[in-house]
Amino acid sequence: MPITVGALPNVPAPGDPITSPWAQQASGYVVHPFANFAAIGAGWASAPNGSVAIAIDTGIIYVRRGGVWRPQTNTTVFIGSGQVADTQYTTTGIRALFTFGPGASYPYPVSVSYTSILFFGFSAGAVNATGDMLRNDTGVAAQTAPNPVQAIAGGYSAIPLVAAWPVAAGADPNYQARINILSTGGGTVHVYGYALGHIIAG
Repeated sequence: MPITVGALPNVPAPGDPITSPWAQQASGYVVHPFANFAAIGAGWASAPNGSVAIAIDTGIIYVRRGGVWRPQTNTTVFIGSGQVADTQYTTTGIRALFTFGPGASYPYPVSVSYTSILFFGFSAGAVNATGDMLRNDTGVAAQTAPNPVQAIAGGYSAIPLVAAWPVAAGADPNYQARINILSTGGGTVHVYGYALGHIIAG
């Protein structure tokens, strides 16, 4: 006599034979292995919501939700670091030092957290600057250091930038670390920086 378990109405009771309808329906809830995420989408595009698959190359488990394959909530999908080498400027203004992130969007919502630290100075006189972290998806600063920081003549100062924000499915999760040089100290301003990033499935 079949019983109902969760979303499956034709589960054999203990000791009952396995019938074809149950076997076909249950296959949608087994963790199916695929070579990678692309293979999951290509090989099981008609999977019902609630289906589960694993990408062998990364070991990430994906769940079908709202017709989209998503990693399990709170699964890390990107960790990275980067740097920009010494760059020199002789004029004031806003400079995008680097764009940082995975370089690709995700077909599901994610939560983004990035940290950057920008160093500037080593000019003939005192240099003043501010910095910000610009979200690529909205074009709005996720974090801004509005108060000028000063580097004394011949020395460096740092502008730390730390922020976290949600990004919608299909939107750009990358960001730009920017510095706004307010004064050059009468010479060449040297700038360099570092970034760390972490993205989890929402």
